[in-house]
Amino acid sequence: KPKNMASAGPSVSLTRSSSADSGQLVRTPSVNPSDPSRSAGVGMHFVRRGGYVVAKIFPGFPAEKLVDPPIRVGDRLLAVDGSDVERMPSLQVRNLLRGRPGESVTMKFCACACNHKGPDCAHCKDEKNQYSKVVQRESFGGDALEKFATQNSEADFAAAGKTAVTLLGNVEKNPEEAKYRKLNLTNPKLQAALLRFNGAVELMMAAGFVKVRETLVLPTETDLDGLISTAAQLRHRLYALPESERKLR
Repeated sequence: KPKNMASAGPSVSLTRSSSADSGQLVRTPSVNPSDPSRSAGVGMHFVRRGGYVVAKIFPGFPAEKLVDPPIRVGDRLLAVDGSDVERMPSLQVRNLLRGRPGESVTMKFCACACNHKGPDCAHCKDEKNQYSKVVQRESFGGDALEKFATQNSEADFAAAGKTAVTLLGNVEKNPEEAKYRKLNLTNPKLQAALLRFNGAVELMMAAGFVKVRETLVLPTETDLDGLISTAAQLRHRLYALPESERKLR
């Protein structure tokens, strides 16, 4: 099976897609910040390689826990909810995979041993090499966002949430800017505006940042689906606040 391809392909604009069989990650487009109905995914990333191939399975998502057989990196996605995706443009595949948190989607895979020869591969057309899984959609952020939203006062959540949305939005809009991918945990202004609040550090880590000594860093090889979904969910929680608190935003 191929290696995890999470870092394959160059850093690209989040809204750019490629129909070429180039090995680039299939990225998820930004969602409406006030409507999280399309912000949940299946916890997997795919590359184009003779079709859509599983490149990464995120820890903690329902897809990781499926067995008999498990979904594996290198397996090839054949269909989503009965729709053949092998020749489908990547944007259409994204739209099939995205939806509301808690909804399920049926995905058909090939346990691929054919070196991903393309849609006409006899190995993948053989039903004995295929398997289907019902995968629950889930949002990034999860418990960390819940802690951040409920273990602070509404006023603190509104003010700190505004800062978090700004920081995540900076990365989303400028994915290649290194300065937006690093947060100094000892910065007094950042501490006062965000990091001192319950769940704030966990929230940023749920979005993809990792702790390196006294810094939160978003690695360049990290796909931004998690960050985009976390930001969308956070915006939605802020939007649901009483009007008096929302004015802080």
